[in-house]
Amino acid sequence: MNKVQKTIQNILIFFFVWAIVRKSIIIGGGVFVDELGAALVFGLIAAFTNNVLKFFKLPVNLGSTLLITIILTFIYLFLQISVFNIINLTGQGINLGIDLIGEVEIQDKTYALVLITMLLSLLSVLMEYLRKK
Repeated sequence: MNKVQKTIQNILIFFFVWAIVRKSIIIGGGVFVDELGAALVFGLIAAFTNNVLKFFKLPVNLGSTLLITIILTFIYLFLQISVFNIINLTGQGINLGIDLIGEVEIQDKTYALVLITMLLSLLSVLMEYLRKK
């Protein structure tokens, strides 16, 4: 049951980040099934990150979990963008909701990919870390 909860939590994190960067990312032409499928696969990847660490006999701590989550999320998003063409990055402005920063203009799709990867990975790992505390 723990993996199901982690998967659902990461699906919700995916939709939260997607709502923030909605102007910059288009998933599957607006069909909800494509959006849910992309979120479900991300949820499964993030939920089984600790199993990947245990498989390679690496220590399971905050740093290694964050590193592996960043790597797996980047690979997943890169494959979705370049190979499967389910996710399309437009590179438009992103409003993070902070008045001090304002709207962030992203000039390149690679920067958008890295920003989305970092947001998803950080939120996923920090939510799991806070849940354990």
